[in-house]
Amino acid sequence: MAVITGQSGLVKIDLQNLNVLKWSFNPTVGMDETTNTGSAGFYEGIPTIKTATGSFDCKWDSAANPHLDPPGIILGAVVALKLYVGDSTSFYDIPTAYIVGVPVANDAKAAITFSCNFQVTAGWTDPA
Repeated sequence: MAVITGQSGLVKIDLQNLNVLKWSFNPTVGMDETTNTGSAGFYEGIPTIKTATGSFDCKWDSAANPHLDPPGIILGAVVALKLYVGDSTSFYDIPTAYIVGVPVANDAKAAITFSCNFQVTAGWTDPA
């Protein structure tokens, strides 16, 4: 198995590159329960609506406030995201996502960091 390192994983938000500490993408599908008396005591269901959430973590750059435009990481903002897998050219293409959280951590012994939590509201394309 060939593995790749995440050390060059990149996030693009509306075409602006962000150097990130890490990112995550969590696609899910809802299940409509169809369990019935013929299910022999086991759950049965069918997939329904796909959705996805995710986040990325960055160090706060004093020369580039993340709340300013660009990159405009503001609660409720609609953004387009590309989440690059390692140092490859493969990425998750997310054309429409809402920023739903921007927690900031101010640690006296470390650099200030912030996270961006997002909710995907339309489809996305998996890496090729």
